[in-house]
Amino acid sequence: MDTFAENYRALNARQKEAVDTIEGPVMVVAGPGTGKTQLLSMRVANILRRTDALPSNVLCLTFTESGAAAMRNRLVSMIGQQAYGVAIHTFHSFGSEIINSYADFFYRGAHFRPADELSSYEVLLEIFNKLQHNNPLAAKMNGEYVALRDSQKAISDLKKSGLTPDELQQILDHNEVFIAYAEPHLNQLFSERLSKKAFPKVEQTINELDKYQDTPIPVIGYTTLQKVVVHSLESALQQSEEEGSTKPLGAWRSSWLEKNDQGEFVFKDHKRNTKLRALSAIYYEYLLAMQARSLYDFDDMILRVVHGLEVFAELRYNLQEQYQYILVDEFQDTNGAQMRLLY
Repeated sequence: MDTFAENYRALNARQKEAVDTIEGPVMVVAGPGTGKTQLLSMRVANILRRTDALPSNVLCLTFTESGAAAMRNRLVSMIGQQAYGVAIHTFHSFGSEIINSYADFFYRGAHFRPADELSSYEVLLEIFNKLQHNNPLAAKMNGEYVALRDSQKAISDLKKSGLTPDELQQILDHNEVFIAYAEPHLNQLFSERLSKKAFPKVEQTINELDKYQDTPIPVIGYTTLQKVVVHSLESALQQSEEEGSTKPLGAWRSSWLEKNDQGEFVFKDHKRNTKLRALSAIYYEYLLAMQARSLYDFDDMILRVVHGLEVFAELRYNLQEQYQYILVDEFQDTNGAQMRLLY
């Protein structure tokens, strides 16, 4: 049988450093097929060899069931039966495990069933059927709602990002305050013909936007619109100066701005925000409708746990005590909701 000692002798110095560093954060960066999963398994084995942690105090997360099975098999080859006590999950199976084990913190303890894609679509269709005709997402073509499928995907993407309807509204509110401040400065800058002589004015505008007293965005892990706009405009100016051309600045203007009915430059986000607010309301109704039917969809498994951990300190403390070591395979593939779960 393969043993930990035999595997350890085959490691290079940096790999041994990763295996031996059992406390605190460690990130292993390497190309595909270089043994990162094997290294993770060895680190788990070393934690159990060198600390008082029980196998059940170690949590390993990956993205596929096959990946979880492979990790379990590697651990069995190193530490034997102890490996079956280590919590090895996909992110979604871990979410399901928490919901089932701590049912009182989710859905008020009621039993919920997973919904298939058709059930999810039917719930959304009922919501769309109740939309007012002036709703920006209510348009129909050949008897079908044009935005329904896109809305279904957008709601899934929002859940994967870890955003609730209320958090989406907060981000939109936050963005609109900055937009109202920034638009006059940008309209004044771009209403004149772009030339190399305008570079100092661009820099002055960047400084004005940078002075804006931005408040921290009320959602964990999200960058403010101000920072995105300032950084992207700085990059466009730098590129224009290096190339001696206004094309990068013109491309920035075309990407971010458009003219309104008064010929003024405004953010394209105005129209997007209107649709996103409508989507947020549909998202909220969708969650209520799914709850009324005792259903949850695939993306809920993580989002509900994230919300539960942020709201219920008791749940958070118990899980922190339970899982004293957390290891993530293929960390670069984590989405926003999964990052919030780890955070």
